[in-house]
Amino acid sequence: MELELALIRATVEARKNANLTQRELSELSRIKQPSIAKIESLVHSPQASTLIRLLYPMGYTLKIVPIEKEDKKTKIPCFFIFRY
Repeated sequence: MELELALIRATVEARKNANLTQRELSELSRIKQPSIAKIESLVHSPQASTLIRLLYPMGYTLKIVPIEKEDKKTKIPCFFIFRY
């Protein structure tokens, strides 16, 4: 659950850094704005494909890294959202 929360927070941060509203991201990703709101408010758990659809129009993607790399501060496995 911590990893999922971190992924969602990073996705929200990417949207805000791109200066996009949920509605604008909805138009770019073709994911309905209410669905984006539910994901961002942690009401719904997004599938990986949904996260990728949200990230791609902002110039980001997901990358899988070995679980041995652990963030010493949060004690959760590392993941990266890469800008392409």
